[in-house]
Amino acid sequence: MKFSVIVPVYNCENSLFKCIESILGQEFNDFEVIIVNDGSSDSSEEICKRFIAKDSRVKYFYQKNSGVSSARNLGIENAVGEWIVFCDSDDYVGPYFLRDFFCNISEDTEIICQGFYCFNWQNIQDQYVGSKIKRKISGIDLLGEEIVQQLKDGYLGYVWCKAFKREIIIKNCIRFPIDIHFMEDLLFVSNYLKNVKSILVLYSSNYFYNFTPVGKEFLTSNPYDLLIVVYKNVLAINSDSNFKYEIRLYYAEAIIELFLSGRYNLTNEMLIDYYRQFSDVVFNIVPRSFKVRVFKYFAIKDNRSYNFKLIKIIRCAVVLGKLARIWK
Repeated sequence: MKFSVIVPVYNCENSLFKCIESILGQEFNDFEVIIVNDGSSDSSEEICKRFIAKDSRVKYFYQKNSGVSSARNLGIENAVGEWIVFCDSDDYVGPYFLRDFFCNISEDTEIICQGFYCFNWQNIQDQYVGSKIKRKISGIDLLGEEIVQQLKDGYLGYVWCKAFKREIIIKNCIRFPIDIHFMEDLLFVSNYLKNVKSILVLYSSNYFYNFTPVGKEFLTSNPYDLLIVVYKNVLAINSDSNFKYEIRLYYAEAIIELFLSGRYNLTNEMLIDYYRQFSDVVFNIVPRSFKVRVFKYFAIKDNRSYNFKLIKIIRCAVVLGKLARIWK
């Protein structure tokens, strides 16, 4: 079995049929669909049973309402495919969704990402989220600049439109946190990235994301919280001090850009909250030894791009320092 497609279900009778039908209508046939009913009280169960009766590729599990993370974990435990793919029950996929994953699998492939389109149930939104070219991300870019950019682009923090290697998930006991109800997708992805050497990003986009008001708020909300979650995770990945130093620079730059952009109309209360969260991060990013080395870097004539990052870090430290004095 090549793919296991896991679909958590909870009170989604209006969208569930289209979702499952789109998965079963793939141009690629070596897959199973694992539906986990998380205690639905509407007609979702009846819809699921219709698919079970007519297609042997569909497996069905029921659990008392425990949340989407628990439902996905149950799906993982019962999956047999080499690759695990997630699909939300209010979304749907195009006919080449699994085929495009399959055609790009090689011996060293560990995770594959596709883009997606946003839509609502009235019309398709002209919004594509994803890469404009096919590329492989590895080395420091895997945890630094490329990942920050994908956070800004808005599609790293989701498990759907990605294919994960089941062997890596099982071997490293990667699961969704059942006690966290915000950014659980991002935590799963960042924990998975701790155990891979590269990401394959495709230009293709065969996933259609239901752009609900809640989803819209998350997709377009400021990525401060996303950055800090990933930042804390990636620091634990590699013990090499030079590697961690470079990672700190990437995330410092991202936090600074957000802090100084003024794009999100933060209230005073929000600013105070973010200061409390991020002042430690930024000042940890700029350790004492780093401050001493700042002048050395500015003295290097051919290090302009690096100097630009250092300027941003210093500016952010100054801004945070001023805010700290004001709020005291």
